[in-house]
Amino acid sequence: MNTAGKPARNSIRCRSDHCAAFRPQIWQGTMKPSTPQLSKIISGGQTGADRAALDFAMAHNIPHGGWIPKGRRTEDGPLDNKYRLRELPDTSYAKRTERNVLDSDGTLIISHGRLKPSGGSALTRRLAKDHNRPWFHVDMDELSIREAANKIRQ
Repeated sequence: MNTAGKPARNSIRCRSDHCAAFRPQIWQGTMKPSTPQLSKIISGGQTGADRAALDFAMAHNIPHGGWIPKGRRTEDGPLDNKYRLRELPDTSYAKRTERNVLDSDGTLIISHGRLKPSGGSALTRRLAKDHNRPWFHVDMDELSIREAANKIRQ
């Protein structure tokens, strides 16, 4: 968020089960100079792509943040304090997801196959739609890494 309490411009929320292998081709010197650069990565700190996005931000000096349930709750235990996420007053994953969608300029969802109706990525998509927030879904079963990176850049 910026100082006026508005979402940071050019922030993105990464949500997926398989993002780690995808990120180097997107960010390591392959973006066109005219492509807007990210000002912040917003993540909920869950295992998989959420955590990979935070690790990538830290390794590349990109500001990061987001919301996390009370107790820094994740599916594999409390999230390390090295990640600069703000705790919500309750333990709800859904409330965490909604806050992160609202605080982002857009949400990137990466999956292998269709989104499961009861899964966290489907909830993220629904919340983005409900709040008229931009979102983009990439199905890695349908695209190569290069094709997916090109689609995201567009």
